Amino acid sequence: MRRWFLPICFIAVIYAIGVLWAARATVSGQVTLLDAREQMTLAQKMSDGTLPTRPHYRAPLWAGFLSVFFNLGMNEDQILLAGQISNLAFHLLGALALFAAAKSLWHKNYGAMLAAFIYAVYPVALYFVPELLDTTLAQMLLCIGLWLLLKSRDKDNRLSSFLCGAVFAAASLTRPQLFCVLIAVLAINLLYRNIFIYRRFLALGALLVLISFAAIEYSRTGVFYFLPSQGSYNLWSANRPGTSGEYYSQTIDLSNLSEGANPARAEAAILYVKETGKVPVEKDIQEYWKNKFLNHTKTHPIQFTSLYLKKVYALFNNHEAYNNKTYSFQKELNPFLKLNPLSFVFISTLALVTLLFYRPLPQNLSAVFILLLFYVLGAALFYTSDRFRLPIVPLLLVIAAGFPSAILQLYAKWKQKKTSATDIILKFVAVSAFVVLFSLPLFGVGQKDTTMADKLLQIQASLKTGDDIEAEKLAVSLLNENNHPQSVISSILQARYNQLIKNAEKPSATWCQNQLTLAERLLTPSNNDLFIIGLCRWQLFGDRDSWKKILQSDNSSEKPLALAALMMTGELTDNEKQLLKEYRESAPIILSLAAINETTNSATALQNNSIDKKAVLVWKNLFERAIDRDNSKK
Repeated sequence: MRRWFLPICFIAVIYAIGVLWAARATVSGQVTLLDAREQMTLAQKMSDGTLPTRPHYRAPLWAGFLSVFFNLGMNEDQILLAGQISNLAFHLLGALALFAAAKSLWHKNYGAMLAAFIYAVYPVALYFVPELLDTTLAQMLLCIGLWLLLKSRDKDNRLSSFLCGAVFAAASLTRPQLFCVLIAVLAINLLYRNIFIYRRFLALGALLVLISFAAIEYSRTGVFYFLPSQGSYNLWSANRPGTSGEYYSQTIDLSNLSEGANPARAEAAILYVKETGKVPVEKDIQEYWKNKFLNHTKTHPIQFTSLYLKKVYALFNNHEAYNNKTYSFQKELNPFLKLNPLSFVFISTLALVTLLFYRPLPQNLSAVFILLLFYVLGAALFYTSDRFRLPIVPLLLVIAAGFPSAILQLYAKWKQKKTSATDIILKFVAVSAFVVLFSLPLFGVGQKDTTMADKLLQIQASLKTGDDIEAEKLAVSLLNENNHPQSVISSILQARYNQLIKNAEKPSATWCQNQLTLAERLLTPSNNDLFIIGLCRWQLFGDRDSWKKILQSDNSSEKPLALAALMMTGELTDNEKQLLKEYRESAPIILSLAAINETTNSATALQNNSIDKKAVLVWKNLFERAIDRDNSKK
C-alpha cells in the first residue's frame, strides 16, 4: 500500500497542475468575469473598508480570504494567480481529507485511495480550480467535515466533534446551499446517539462559528443574521413558471449593470419595484420574493412538484448543467480535461455497486446517507447546475470507496457458491438500468444550448486581455448567429474603439458612420455604448447629447469619461461643473485637463496617475472632428 501511495499522489498533483496551467493559457483563465468579478470586487471593498453597511447578499468567506491578498498589496492579476494556486491547494487537501474519510468508514486503504484519486482528477472539480469562485474552498471544507464526522466514533474525540461542527458551519458561510449539510449533521447529532460520543461539542462548534459571524455582522450592519440574503429571490427564480430550474437565467436586460455587481440582486430589486411600485428596501425585497415563492407552491402545487422532481432527477443525471459557463464547452478548451473519461454517472455507479454487493454495510454509512438526502432535497429547491451538484460527488465517492471490497466479496461468494447467478444478474440489470436512466436526456434535462453565453464570455475575456482583434473577429462571426445580438454589437463597438486608441488613429468619417450604423441595432445601449456613439455623433454632427445622457444615469462608472468628453468638446453647464469637482482626480478628467492646458500641475497629475504624454495626444486627437480635418485638407 505505502509503495503505491506516493506515486498516485504525485500523478494526481501533476495532473491538477496541468489543468491549471492549461486554463491559464486561455484568455478566460487570465481574467475575472461574472461571479469571479463579483468576488474580487467584494474582496477589494473588504480590504479598503468601503464595504456597504448592509447584510451580505452572497456568502462572504471566500471574498474575505481574497481580501488578505489585497491587504498584502497585490494587484488584481497577482491576486487572480494567488487565488488559483490557493484553489489548487484546497482541491488537493480536499482529496486527502476524502481519503481519510473513506478510510474511517471502510478501514480499507485501497478503497480510500481509489476515492481520493478519483476526486483529485475528477474533471468537474478541477474545472473550478482556475475559477476565482468559492466552490473549491467549500468543497475542501465539506471533505474535511465529512472526515471529522466519520472519525467521531474514535476515543477522545472532543476536538474532532467540535471541529466537525465548526467546519460544516464554515462551509455554509462559503456556499450557502451547504447549510443543508450542516442541518443534516445537527440532525445526526441529535438522533444518532451511537455516532457521537461528545454530541454537545459538535453543536458548540457549529454555533460558535455561526454566532461569531452573526455578531460581527450585527456590529457592522445592525442586523443579526446567519445566512446571506440571496436565497429568497433564487427560490422564486428557480421555481417560477416557465423555468427549467437547472440554472439562473435573467428575465430583464441588465446591460448597464456595473462590473462586479450581482445580477440576481439587481433583477430582484428592479422587478420588486415594477410589481409593487414601492421603494426598494433590502428586507422588504427578500420578504416579497419568499412570500411569492410560498404562494406559488400553494396555488400551483402540481407545477411546483413536477419541476421539483425533475430537478431531483437532474441532480443525478450525467449532464453538467450550465452555471455562467457550459462545462462541456469549456472542457474542450482544456486538453487535460478534454480526454478525462470520468463522469457523474460513473461515480454514482461505483457507489450503487457497492451498496448492492457489499455486506454488511458499515454502521456509519447511515450518516453519509442522511447528508446526501438532506443536500439533494435542499439543492432541488434551487438549481441543478454544476456548482450545486458538485457537493454530491465526495459523498458518493465515500460510498464508492467500498467498491474494491464489494467486488472482492462478490468474487469470494461466487467462488464459494454463497450467491446465485440469478441474484447477481438481477443486480447488474438494476445497475445497467440506472446507467441508462441517468445518462439519457430525459424530461428535457440539458436540452437547451447555452454555448452562446460561453462565446460571449470569450469575447469579454479577449477585450479584458487586450486582444481586441480576436474579440472583434469572434463577435463579427456571432453577429448573425444568435438571438441576442446586443452584447455582440457592444463588443464590436468596444473592440474597434480600443483598436483606434491603441493605433493612435484619428476617427474618420467612414469609421464613425460604420459604428453608428452598427449601433442602430442596439435596443438599449449601455453607457459604454453611449460614449462611443457620442464620439461618432460628435465627429459627424457636433452632437454631445449621448454624453449628457450618461451623466443623467444612475450608473457612475462611465460618468468621468462622459464628463471628460464634454470638457474636450465645449462649455460645461453649471451642473456639469459641479459634477467635475467630484471626479476631478479620475484619469479621464486628468487627461482632458492636460489636453486643454487648464491645469498648471498637469505634468505632476499625469505622473501620479501613470498617464504619459502620448496618451494626452491620443486623447486630444480623438475629439478633433473628422469634418474639420477634411476641410483642412481641401
